[in-house]
Amino acid sequence: MSEPKFTKGPYLRAGTTVYALQHAGWRKGEEQFCNRIYANVQRGPGCSMEEAEAVACLFQAAPELLEALADVFEMTGPNELKDIFGLDWYEKAKAALAKTTGAAND
Repeated sequence: MSEPKFTKGPYLRAGTTVYALQHAGWRKGEEQFCNRIYANVQRGPGCSMEEAEAVACLFQAAPELLEALADVFEMTGPNELKDIFGLDWYEKAKAALAKTTGAAND
């Protein structure tokens, strides 16, 4: 599986905006940062603010969730994973990991 090409984070959140910062130098002795990347979850008709904020929280946690899932795959062989969690879980997890690299769209 190829390495994901996303910004590693940490991801921060302000309301429904999720962002990662990068160093932007120094100004008057103070370290400066700017947005490296950001995503704003916008509500559509029928979507509550609570739902939009929950999606933003999911975006914020995604890199950590990905790392944890990848660690499980790295520490445990495929047959062990299938035995422990079942084939359905294994296939779902494998497909989720493939989506992070764009391999699921090939």
